[in-house]
Amino acid sequence: MNLCLKVLLLSLFAVITGKAAYAQQKDPTWTGIANGVVRDSVHNHVLPFATLAVYKLADSSLVSYQLSNNFGEFHFRDLPFEIPLKIVVTYVGYQGLVQKFIINKKTGGKFDLKNLNLQLLGNELAEVKVTAIAPVRMHGDTLEFNAAAFDMDKNSAGEDLLRKLPGVVVWGDGTITVNGREISSLLVNGKPFFGGNAKVATQNIPKDAIDKVQVYRKVIDPTNLLDSTTEINLKLKKDKGFNYFGKIGAGYGTDNRFEADADMNFFSPLTQFGVAVAANDINKTAKDITALMDNSSYKGVGTSIDYQPDFTVQGTNRTTIGGLIFQHDFTLEPDKFQTNRLTANYFASNIDTTINSNTKTITALGNNTSQNLNAINDHKSSDLSQNLTLAYNRHIGNYTYIIVAAFNTDHNTTMAIQKDSSASSTLGRQSNNIINDLIHVNSERLALSASMSHQKPAGSKDWAPGNWNLDYAFKMGSIKSDTNKIADFVALINPTLSSYYNRMYNANETRFSQRLDARLNDFSNLFFDYRSSVTIGLENDIRINYQDFHNNVSDMDTAINSYVPNQALSVNRNYTVIDDRPGINVSKKFFKHLSGRFQKDATLSASIQAQVYDQKSISDHADQNFNQNYQKFIPKASFTYSNSQYGYFSNQWSVGFVSSYNYPIMEQLYPIVDLSYAYNIETGNPYLKPSHKNELSLSFQHTGLRPKKTFDYSLNAAAGTINDGFAYSNTTDSSGRSTYSFVNLNGFRYANLSGSVKKAYKFGNNQLQFQFAADLNFSKAPGYTQNFTDESPILNYSDNLASNTSLILYYSYLNFLAVNLTEGLNAYSSKQTGLNNTDFESTLQSTQLSASVNCTKRLTLSSNITQNNNTSTGSGTIHFTIWNASAAYRFMKGNNLELKFSALDLLHQNTGIINYGNNIMITHGTVNVLQQYFIFTLSYFPRKFGK
Repeated sequence: MNLCLKVLLLSLFAVITGKAAYAQQKDPTWTGIANGVVRDSVHNHVLPFATLAVYKLADSSLVSYQLSNNFGEFHFRDLPFEIPLKIVVTYVGYQGLVQKFIINKKTGGKFDLKNLNLQLLGNELAEVKVTAIAPVRMHGDTLEFNAAAFDMDKNSAGEDLLRKLPGVVVWGDGTITVNGREISSLLVNGKPFFGGNAKVATQNIPKDAIDKVQVYRKVIDPTNLLDSTTEINLKLKKDKGFNYFGKIGAGYGTDNRFEADADMNFFSPLTQFGVAVAANDINKTAKDITALMDNSSYKGVGTSIDYQPDFTVQGTNRTTIGGLIFQHDFTLEPDKFQTNRLTANYFASNIDTTINSNTKTITALGNNTSQNLNAINDHKSSDLSQNLTLAYNRHIGNYTYIIVAAFNTDHNTTMAIQKDSSASSTLGRQSNNIINDLIHVNSERLALSASMSHQKPAGSKDWAPGNWNLDYAFKMGSIKSDTNKIADFVALINPTLSSYYNRMYNANETRFSQRLDARLNDFSNLFFDYRSSVTIGLENDIRINYQDFHNNVSDMDTAINSYVPNQALSVNRNYTVIDDRPGINVSKKFFKHLSGRFQKDATLSASIQAQVYDQKSISDHADQNFNQNYQKFIPKASFTYSNSQYGYFSNQWSVGFVSSYNYPIMEQLYPIVDLSYAYNIETGNPYLKPSHKNELSLSFQHTGLRPKKTFDYSLNAAAGTINDGFAYSNTTDSSGRSTYSFVNLNGFRYANLSGSVKKAYKFGNNQLQFQFAADLNFSKAPGYTQNFTDESPILNYSDNLASNTSLILYYSYLNFLAVNLTEGLNAYSSKQTGLNNTDFESTLQSTQLSASVNCTKRLTLSSNITQNNNTSTGSGTIHFTIWNASAAYRFMKGNNLELKFSALDLLHQNTGIINYGNNIMITHGTVNVLQQYFIFTLSYFPRKFGK
């Protein structure tokens, strides 16, 4: 154990010095260059996509690899000086070739291998014996890594193999990139694996079951080779077609804390089936069955804390969840030309939650006046939800058909008591308000969608339009709710404003919606040659929404001790919205390329689109009977440019402009005013007009394509203005009661700026990752505010600035050590112009260090520490630290049985913080959260790959 601790300390030191050590290792002794051309020995023509691998001659360890380009050329960088090397060349249909060489400093660090001539198989010349297994080859348009070329521990998982592959980076957050390109999906034998979650595959499938790791690009637009995504396919060995894996675990700890989960998954060449259940009271939950399966992986979570108890979740939660997942492929080996797949997913959850919070909201009211609203909330709820989704996917030739059906039910019961008190900076205490709510909600939703599309073959000379998409969606839902609200408002300054309500609501709502989106994308052949780079398309997107709403409201009559109908609040209403958007799209492409060297293209496109928006309401309230119709012009335009230098980098720029409208809805125009919550009363504005937004966006993305030097960065910016924007008009009286509605105002401005940098180093058995991301949002929002001292409303502008910044450093050494350091900062500020220049500010800063050490192949020690600092206007700084630690030991031949001890919140400091702002107000407070406990868990991982 002492040795383990020493290695951990030394490895932590390596995190700090790793980059410098890497620089020393590569400079000056690892900057050698070797180049040449692969040719056919008989005809002397070049051989593109030949596999080349450089090994150290002494121990045959892999140094680098690549494929020759379209001209048969290869160019190795960062090779060591003065060390005997060998290059192994293989090509389908040819004998392998091995050539030894040494790079000397005297030659300037370069070695020209000139022409490497390969002999055709069957040639009578002596065959060159190649003993090394080629680590990579090009099979058609697919890059294949040979798993057998990488010697690893017998219990290693697929994720361990991916970390070994040159050019492949498994990032600390689970993202996988290949030569700088992020993969869009990870498949197993050409199929999505249990919902398509990459972690489920890479952390459960053993390395020894994998035959090949295949990487290929899936083209989205055949006319633009850069419009594609990268996919990884794990091809299993032929005898590994029938398999099962899973987890069965249970744990019990202090304060009666418990957790239990079971997950079993079976798959064959055609069918996948999995079932998972879990129950706990330690804030471990999942939104679907694939997320639940993540928590059951054989590999474990390493430094990730995604699936640990969440100490930031508000309240205490008792969770029971479970589900089923099913997939059947009617085609044994689906490909890009043929898919025939049926999937089903069922998930159910029952969550009991208790939340106790205490908050303070400060609102700027002008004239050196502010209002403080203190709220104490006791909330208990029980929620039972079920989700069933069925999907059928059929792709044959140039046609694609997708049908999806989803059904959801939800039953929720909530009991809440909220105690509010209002105080003015000039008047002192104003009022108290106590609200008791008992709410029962039952909802059912059905969603059906169907999609059909056809794509003409690339280069088709057919003049008739053939590229089309047809998408239809239908949704139907009903919500039934029963609410008993008791509200007791006591006005301290003016007692005549006091009120008491004991009110019952019985609401029934039915909603229907339909959407039909039709696109015909290639009218250009009617006017231009089939080789033209001009594309003309037609589209029409029509949406119809219908609401049937009935709400029967009654008040307690104390004289007869019975509820009597409240006709003013009861309503029966039908509300219909039709939104139709016909348009024409025109684009022009410019293209330049040199095969195997570079590709540059640019696209200029414009969408000429109209919008017809109609809303109609029929109600038993006269003011809610209306019919409004709008016709608007909503154009879009964009320009994109791409520069891809094969094997080095890819840059993409885009500039876009979008014009859109936002239309007022029923609740903003003609709401039914309910006074039961005195501090937040909404009234309507029947004169509210649509708001008009114009937005200009700019983005840039750099992707490094060099296998050993993954370096990506991006920058995105958007700015816009909103005319006739929906602004709050708020009035507060001497008792603290607030009444608001929406008005149209100009002066809305916003700007968003975001960027990221990702850099990864692989040196020896070490991997160092650096990730930085920043998001900056500015907005200028006008609004009217009037308090009890104002003769007329004050026009105020809130200048809001919100930022979110994160820095992540990740280091790993073999499968022995992983360390993750994360620094995060969220900041918010709002300055009021018109309300005495009042400033609101809040920050949340956190530093997290997590580490996982495999002291032996069976013993793993893990720990994570998160230090938090919270500040807010009107509140002091709150510091607290969460420290978690665990030790896990695995038994049995396959490390299938795990005993784990976990100590959570060791310092007993976890604190729930509520901290957010919104224009003229800011809220801060505390809420109950999960705190210190200790727990033992025992888990068994049944797994079998192969008959």
